[in-house]
Amino acid sequence: MTSALQPGSNLPDIHVHLPQMITQLLGDIGGQCHINTSRVFSTLVFCDDDEFIMYPPITEVLQDMDTTMPLLNMPQYEDVLVSNGVAYVNGIIGISDEFFVNIIGMPVGVVHSFLTVANRLIQQARKGKAREQSAEI
Repeated sequence: MTSALQPGSNLPDIHVHLPQMITQLLGDIGGQCHINTSRVFSTLVFCDDDEFIMYPPITEVLQDMDTTMPLLNMPQYEDVLVSNGVAYVNGIIGISDEFFVNIIGMPVGVVHSFLTVANRLIQQARKGKAREQSAEI
């Protein structure tokens, strides 16, 4: 008796259950606008909720970081960020860390802090829009 499966034999179904954290990273869950693509193409991805949200310019992230970490000289990245389509904080959505290192020229150790500040501003803008909508009702 051989244990090898023959082509065309009836194989049992295999079900893969991913933790909720993984499915949130790979899909658009609750308007969070996560996407499983390169961040380079993030300007092509739109979410209905984001259409009328006014996001701060990327310069706000750079200025915030320059105030708290002046040795990093964050304003130096403004022109290259804007020329690569990252003019507003929501432009960072979906972009890989490697983009900021290889294209923008940020040191590896700076990218996490940069993305943390940018994500904080994104969340503040979204919360502001939610408060604005609830006040209209």
